Amino acid sequence: MSDKTKIRFAFLALLLVIVGLCVGYSARNVIMRQYDAARLARFAHRIADTDRIVGTWEHSPVHLTLTGDDARKVVRAVSSAASARLPNAELACMYSAKAIFYRGTNVLGHIEMCNSLFLLKFSQPPFVDSSGLLDTAIYTPVLEALRQSYRTNGETK
Repeated sequence: MSDKTKIRFAFLALLLVIVGLCVGYSARNVIMRQYDAARLARFAHRIADTDRIVGTWEHSPVHLTLTGDDARKVVRAVSSAASARLPNAELACMYSAKAIFYRGTNVLGHIEMCNSLFLLKFSQPPFVDSSGLLDTAIYTPVLEALRQSYRTNGETK
């Protein structure tokens, strides 16, 4: 084999390895997004009968309760969210707000939130609510209530 043929063969082998890695990561990401969609569908089915949602902030007494149409809108926003899985990367966010879904006194499930991102479990990738409803209906009001409680407690001392 001539040197020119060896170089072409090496170049072709390298190109095939690079293409294989790219296709492998892409296929893996597609499969994992389908897995995420299935996880979300199971959770959405579990919270479908929600009649009350309580928003809280970790290590804080503040809370917010949503019922009726507001609760149904939040359930729809969660159900229509999309995987925020990034290929070979993670999102850094503090999931300090929590929304707990109730039917009567029964807890149907909960999510941990950071603005429009939310987790079903800490060990798994987040989902994103592209409507922004989770942020405006739960996350921001609970955060504002927390800030107000700090201001109120600071003034009474």
